[in-house]
Amino acid sequence: MKKLFFLAVLAIFAASLSSAQVAEVSDTVADAEIDNDSAEFKKFQEAEYDMLCLIAHFEGVKVNAYWDNKGRVWTIGIGNTVHYSGRPVKSTDRIKDKDELMRYFSHHVEKYIFTDMQKYLPMAKMSKSDIAALGSLFYNTGSGILYNKDKTPSEFCRNLCEWFNKKSASAKASIAAYMDKKVYAKGERLEVLVKRRAVEEKIIFGEIIMDNTGEYALENSVNFAEAPLGGIYSVKTRDLDDNSFVCDSINNCPYGRNLNDSINWAFTHPNKPATAKKTTTAKRPRTKSKRR
Repeated sequence: MKKLFFLAVLAIFAASLSSAQVAEVSDTVADAEIDNDSAEFKKFQEAEYDMLCLIAHFEGVKVNAYWDNKGRVWTIGIGNTVHYSGRPVKSTDRIKDKDELMRYFSHHVEKYIFTDMQKYLPMAKMSKSDIAALGSLFYNTGSGILYNKDKTPSEFCRNLCEWFNKKSASAKASIAAYMDKKVYAKGERLEVLVKRRAVEEKIIFGEIIMDNTGEYALENSVNFAEAPLGGIYSVKTRDLDDNSFVCDSINNCPYGRNLNDSINWAFTHPNKPATAKKTTTAKRPRTKSKRR
C-alpha cells in the first residue's frame, strides 16, 4: 500500500471534492522505473489532484470507448488513448467503475509524464500548479517534447528550466511562443487547443492561481474542481487574455457540470458504446475470360 496525495479517488466517491482527503490506495501503477519514495514523486502526487481537475476540464469524461475524429484514435475515460495495461484503447473497452477510471488516469500521468518530468525538469523549483499545468500540456502533446531524438534536453525543456530557476523574461517569451504553436491536430488548428494553451501558460507564469480547494479566494484564482467542464470552450464573446473574465466565466458558467458531477453523470448516463469500424474489401471487377 502506498499513501497517495492523489485525492481524486476518495473525492469521486464523496458528495463533493475535498482537499483534506488522503486516500490509502493499493498500488495500481506499479512500475520499476518509479521511485515511490523520492521527493519528486511525492511532490508530483501532491499535484495530481490539481492536474486531474485541469485535464478533466479540457478532456471531459467518458466510460465507453469513442472514436476521436480529431486525433483519429480510440479514446476513453479522461482523454485516455492507452489502457493501463499499456496497450492502445480498443473500441470494445468499457470502464466499469470510478476506481478503474482513476487507474487509467494515474497510470498515464505517473508512468509517462512523471518519469520524464523527473528526468528533465527542476521539480524542486516547481509549484503544484506548475506541475499540473505542464501535466495538462504533456497529457495532450506527449512529454517527448522535453527531449530530442538523442534524448538530450530540447530547446523547450531548456527554456522551462531557465524559467523555473531564474524567471527569465527571454525564457518566458520562448516558452509562450513554443506553446502557442502546439495547437494543431493532424494539421488542423483547433480553437479548443488555443484556449487550452492560453490557460496552461497563464498558470505556469503565475497569472492564474489554481485554487481547487477554495483556499485562496484571490482575484486571479480559479477553482477548476467547481468549474463546469468545458466552460472555457463555450466562451466566444471576450478575449481570453482578460484574467478576470477567465476566472468569472468558468466559475459562474450557468451550464454544465463540475468535475464530481461530470464523473457521476458519466456512469449514470454513459455514452453510447462504440461500434468497431467495419473493414470492407473492394470487390474485383468481373472480367470476361478470353478464348484461346
